[in-house]
Amino acid sequence: MTTTEYSIAPKGRIEQLDTVRGIAILGILLMNIFAFALPQTAYLNPFYSPTVQPSEAIVWGIFNLFFQGKVLAIFTLLFGATLALLHQRSYRWNQCRLIVLAIFGLIHGVGFWDGDILLAYSLTGFVALYMLNHGSKITLLKIAIAIYLIGLVILWVLGSGVDPSYFWQVTDAQVFFEASQKTIGGMESLLHRADCMLTMIEMLLVQYGWQLLALMTVGALLMQNGWLRGQFSQSHYRLMALILIPPALLVQILSLYIQSLFGWSFFATSIVGYIINELMIPLQSLGYIALIYGFWRSFQQSVIARLLQNIGRMALSNYLLQTLICTTIFYHLGYFGSFTRVELLVFIVPIWGVNLAFSYYWLQFFKQGPIEWSWRKLTEKLYHLSVDKTQ
Repeated sequence: MTTTEYSIAPKGRIEQLDTVRGIAILGILLMNIFAFALPQTAYLNPFYSPTVQPSEAIVWGIFNLFFQGKVLAIFTLLFGATLALLHQRSYRWNQCRLIVLAIFGLIHGVGFWDGDILLAYSLTGFVALYMLNHGSKITLLKIAIAIYLIGLVILWVLGSGVDPSYFWQVTDAQVFFEASQKTIGGMESLLHRADCMLTMIEMLLVQYGWQLLALMTVGALLMQNGWLRGQFSQSHYRLMALILIPPALLVQILSLYIQSLFGWSFFATSIVGYIINELMIPLQSLGYIALIYGFWRSFQQSVIARLLQNIGRMALSNYLLQTLICTTIFYHLGYFGSFTRVELLVFIVPIWGVNLAFSYYWLQFFKQGPIEWSWRKLTEKLYHLSVDKTQ
């Protein structure tokens, strides 16, 4: 281990961590663009409609192999790492910070987009925060592995009893109905999004939250042992990338092939294939992080590294900016369901360009992103209020 690679940006930020976070924010659009613009089933089913062309299914397969779940897992690992990093302030400070994030999540999820992750991260973060204050590192690692697997077992049990006949392939009527819920606006859309948020909380408790909690815990542990601080040698990170990424890809390629043999059925794709993907996600995501850390010296002074760090420093602002752009295009302008997966790829780079330009120019004048600044100020106010009440 060496401390020479512990690269800290001005104002105490870890450059590698900001870079990975920036990549994760850009990467999350690769999956969210389809969630914004296509029927919900399209996220899991490559042939969600009889009109889907093979080129669309190929795009789904490539994105499933390299990005689906992996980008979000990286973001979750880093969220846990931040919980550990801010642990030095106080337990109550972290709680206040999560409460403010929950408020942001409710506003985002009910007011703008039903695919919000902020509320889920906040609620799960409370449990992760509690766990980090109780138990040794080894115990927490064992618990994280166990709860991750428990969540997948629950998914298998629940998924085995689902009748997919009414949703696995959508009809024109279903697409029209889903589009109307997203684009009609007013109280009807608000109620629809509120109902989706309640469903998300239910799924968080029943199954999805288990994976989030496990990854947050692992991220916190990797921050505490210095791995996410960049305190290991570059050769170590390169070896980890080599060990983790290729096997994960090979397993998933085999899984996709088997899914194709079963005609991309609900059980083969959404249950068996999804679970195999979830088993590989922690390995592949950690491998991606190791890849960045392993070659950090080669590009840390490059323009692209600095631009990515800017996005990482303004991660929450950029995440919400993507929502504003995509909801404007696909909901307010009425283009939901109007593009194929292949056509939607055209939107990605321009939106990335907006993220990059916004972050660069904003940080020329301010130290934090607008939402990050609001998050910190509201956390401070809530923290001081809670302290005053206990005195």
